[in-house]
Amino acid sequence: KLKSELIPLLGHASSKVRVSVLERIERLKPERARESLPDHIKNEQVPQTRSAAVQAFSSLTADDVNLILPYLNSSNTADTFGALVGLLKYGGDQGVSLSKDKLEKLASHPLDSNRILAAQALRRFGSSDFDDVLLKLMDDDATNVRREALLAAGKTKSILLWRKVIDALSH
Repeated sequence: KLKSELIPLLGHASSKVRVSVLERIERLKPERARESLPDHIKNEQVPQTRSAAVQAFSSLTADDVNLILPYLNSSNTADTFGALVGLLKYGGDQGVSLSKDKLEKLASHPLDSNRILAAQALRRFGSSDFDDVLLKLMDDDATNVRREALLAAGKTKSILLWRKVIDALSH
């Protein structure tokens, strides 16, 4: 019964309610949501909610990562963030491979905001499989990029990053 009640709540006025509903959709995976989420994503204006919608859609389409590629390669950072986290969580080996390629591109991008996006996605996912990307971000010239990378490193709890984290915190 709960699954059928979730879809209408995507139209709720509060973005906090919509994010909560999207988190439940991600967890419960109601089939009806697979058809309605693309339209919801397209119309969602709040970046955090839009990211949550893309991530929820990723959980529903794990059998076909190609459905997430338009979001991964979108110029909308909320779409890219949701797709990165969704592919890392639900995309299997192919999703991880696609995400790693995108994370490496973002980590090398000339815009600080794209490098920050890479660090934030790694922080949300919290895996130590991307230490090389985090090491690069932790050496970034921009303070705000290094700060996000340090937060991500703390979330991953990777032993390989400890020395770098200690060095960064001592400066």
